[in-house]
Amino acid sequence: MGWNSFYMFNRQGVCLCYQEWSRPKPAANAKDDQKMMFGLLFSLKAFVNKIDPSDDSKSAEGTFQSFRTDTCKFHYLESQSGIRMVLVTDPLAGDLRDTLKHIY
Repeated sequence: MGWNSFYMFNRQGVCLCYQEWSRPKPAANAKDDQKMMFGLLFSLKAFVNKIDPSDDSKSAEGTFQSFRTDTCKFHYLESQSGIRMVLVTDPLAGDLRDTLKHIY
């Protein structure tokens, strides 16, 4: 299992921390990449919260935890203080929420 990249955002979407390790295709512009990542996660979380029939979406952790594509898996954690962390790994990686909690 390889880690490709890590992002940490505040409530306003400002990237507080960004790190690349073995990303297959490096970002041409890191600032644009960070904005796109925050926008993607913000939109996905809003979508998941709208279609989720349970009240878990109102909790601090919510129901959106990760999603996978053919090339990577995105692990997501949002703290009660609004810090949002994303860890991008290879698609076969298991659940890394405990790892993100440890980082936080």
